[in-house]
Amino acid sequence: MHVTFLLWAIWVSLNALPLSAQQATLKLDPDEIRIGEHTHMLLDITIPVEGEVIWPPVDELLGKDIELIREETADTLTLNTDSIRIRRSFMITSWEDGYFPVPPVEFKHILEQDTTVFESRPVLLQVADVEVDLEEDIQDIRPIISVPLTFWEVFLWMLAGVVLVLLIIGIYLWRRKRGKQESGEQAVKPREEVPAHIAAISSLETLRKKKLWQDGRVKEHYMELTDIIRLYIGKRYGFAAPEMTTGEILHIIPSRVADERILGLLSDLLHHADLVKFAKHQPGEDKHEKAVDKALAFVSGTVPAENDKNVDP
Repeated sequence: MHVTFLLWAIWVSLNALPLSAQQATLKLDPDEIRIGEHTHMLLDITIPVEGEVIWPPVDELLGKDIELIREETADTLTLNTDSIRIRRSFMITSWEDGYFPVPPVEFKHILEQDTTVFESRPVLLQVADVEVDLEEDIQDIRPIISVPLTFWEVFLWMLAGVVLVLLIIGIYLWRRKRGKQESGEQAVKPREEVPAHIAAISSLETLRKKKLWQDGRVKEHYMELTDIIRLYIGKRYGFAAPEMTTGEILHIIPSRVADERILGLLSDLLHHADLVKFAKHQPGEDKHEKAVDKALAFVSGTVPAENDKNVDP
């Protein structure tokens, strides 16, 4: 175990190189826990305002000895006119004692046609075993201690009983007054769910008519536009697209959509919207309706066929 830790420490020191303009840090808080305790893994990156960052799949990064419990927070902070800082927090644990390395996390920053790859430095999670004194005598289970009832406990139980009785009487009187369903009364038919593509097209046309950009609400226009598309993708293809980043959606969607033209429309739309929402990009007036046109073209190009197994109910 000590040899493993020494080799890992040497490897970390060899990788301790200066960071570039794109900075990525990986931190454990705390980095020493006992078996089963939780710790926070913080991914913190600084990137230019322009462009998009592709996050790696964190659960595949951790390995078999570290368990990902959940993702906790995601914060974006504008540092200056040229760069932003993004932080994501994950709760992790381990059920084995020892030293477990978390390798460098690799990120991709995409700006137009250029892709820059940068990575964080590795960290080490130390997991200690729970100490058990085997020499100590085994203790018997402590007996149950009887606690006398107080006046307020008795009062609350009586009050709860009265409320329950009144509730039963009220339900009985209501059912008696309402009576049984009349023989000629028809049951209300459940409302049929609108197909995903119909709902998306209707929402997009409604958004176009709002013309939010004319009131200076450009960011709100693109937020509503991408919400409609993400909801449509989630219903159409059965994965949690509304909760995913642009990079995660574009990583999954090619397995569902084979048409490169349709995929290109989606990629252009989401990247363009992200620049407006997160990088304060101000497109020209003609771009706003064109974004709606791209969204409609994507939905129309992915309408399910009658024999398509992925058709929405």
